[in-house]
Amino acid sequence: MKKLIPSLILCLAAVLSAASCNSSRSEMQPGSWISVPGAQDGENQWIAFRKDISLEKVPAEVVARIAVDSKYWLWINDEMVVFEGGVKRGPNPDDTYCDEVDLAPYLQPGENKLALLLYYFGKDGFSHHSTGIPSLFFESEVASSDSTWMCRRMDAYQTCDGLQPNWRLPESNIKFVAANDIPGWQTAPADGFVAAEIIGKEGDGPWNKLVPRDIPQWKDFGVKEAEMQVRGDTVIGILPYNMQLTPVITVNDPVGGNTVMIQTDHIMGGGEATVRAEYVTKAGDQTYESYGWMSGQQIHLIVPEGVEVKKICYRETGYASEPVEFNSDNDFWNRFWKKGLNTLYVNMRDTYFDCPDRERALWWGDASILTGESFYMFDRDIDDLTVKCINQLCAFQRADSVLYSPEPGIWTTELPSQSLAAVGKYGFWNCYFNTGRREIVKRLTLQ
Repeated sequence: MKKLIPSLILCLAAVLSAASCNSSRSEMQPGSWISVPGAQDGENQWIAFRKDISLEKVPAEVVARIAVDSKYWLWINDEMVVFEGGVKRGPNPDDTYCDEVDLAPYLQPGENKLALLLYYFGKDGFSHHSTGIPSLFFESEVASSDSTWMCRRMDAYQTCDGLQPNWRLPESNIKFVAANDIPGWQTAPADGFVAAEIIGKEGDGPWNKLVPRDIPQWKDFGVKEAEMQVRGDTVIGILPYNMQLTPVITVNDPVGGNTVMIQTDHIMGGGEATVRAEYVTKAGDQTYESYGWMSGQQIHLIVPEGVEVKKICYRETGYASEPVEFNSDNDFWNRFWKKGLNTLYVNMRDTYFDCPDRERALWWGDASILTGESFYMFDRDIDDLTVKCINQLCAFQRADSVLYSPEPGIWTTELPSQSLAAVGKYGFWNCYFNTGRREIVKRLTLQ
């Protein structure tokens, strides 16, 4: 009987806990997977979503669960809330990551305008598994995705002709035609928008289970101006170091309709093409930010005659972990630390990369080196990325239990040295040794 009482207490506690979770969950308006009517698979699709809501008062916290294939940008009342949300699919071969975002700081009593821009890759790569359909899931206590949301294709976004990214990348080259833009679409009357189509419920395939994002939202360093140099028809923005960036250009074109080519000095990273962009001008002064991130130390604009480049700016973004400070009285070692730190930082985002240009892929031969360095060079927020990479390696093992790299990629041929690097001294053990997260190693031995 004495043994039974504690067991009953534990069961009661579990029931109360579940009731509490269900009560909190019931405050949510159930979300659905939605898309533009008649949505089909296809590369490089951009869709705008709108939802206007009215609030008597703003709750202290409004946590939204947001999931997409593939990336999104979120505004509330014309204020940027999330810059490039979403983690590439997936945590395992079936499920989909979701973000959890507190909307409360951006809401106000009365009318509120929610706007979300969806970027659908529409192809697999070494770092992404496509669901086969552009899709959005949004769930919160103030608004959830359903057929009352309005949407439309953004015809200003197109795909560049000519040189394309190599086959390992799921991203496309983004072309933006300014004449097709809808200025202020985030808050303007929703002309041209139509009711979204419900294409699934939570738990349905091909998205399946929603898994909370296990790494932080990207750190946004803000928009900064680059020093400009001119070499013939190319205007170059000089950056302070190699970084992950979105270019922001300001140009003047008296007539419009001219194409400005946008790329970095790493356009042929690793000997094969990475991402680039194009901007087709309208008449007059104009500023444009290309949302597909690039890497490099220079921004190159190839400019047609008659178009004046007035300013080149850049927005650096990256993994949200702060570097450890290191200073000595030796300039060589200071520079050595700084260069090593930046090399490490430019090779992490959704995962640890083999490179930020040609592949952006989780190869464990590279990851074992990068994770080993990160424990010493960043604060403890970086550990979440290491654990994410370990989890993905195990979750994507083949049916015969063979581990392979990259994950979640489209290459499943075993590379023994890659996997041995993960399970050896410089892989899982290194993570446990530096973090003390015993539960990770214990769980991995059961997979």
